[in-house]
Amino acid sequence: MRRIAWQIVLQRAQFGGHFIPRKRQANHFLLGPLGVPGALFGAAGAVVVLLIAGRPILAGARAAGAGGPVAGYLAVICSMAVAATASGSPLAALGAWLFVLSDATLGWDRFAAPPAVTAAAAARRRLIVMVTY
Repeated sequence: MRRIAWQIVLQRAQFGGHFIPRKRQANHFLLGPLGVPGALFGAAGAVVVLLIAGRPILAGARAAGAGGPVAGYLAVICSMAVAATASGSPLAALGAWLFVLSDATLGWDRFAAPPAVTAAAAARRRLIVMVTY
């Protein structure tokens, strides 16, 4: 009986007050109010970030013994940025991508960049990390 009740609920799922045809129910169930074009645009941005910054950061994190946690964190913040982009809110998308930039800068400083040679270089790095933070 419970299974039948859930099937009825899913068959009559509503989105924005309108009935969703069956073949689109899965998309709306997974994305909710998120737009598919925004999700694709956000996913493309996440792929670019992961290819440019993620690979060197992960390589350095693996060498430091922190590959798993860093990979998981990259996945979480990229998913957050994709969801914010798909939401259709420009402010949410901007905030999410600035957060990704901030954490990518921090990860690059900690795991990918060579050690700072001078005190001035170390100060510049700290400044860059704090400005993006």
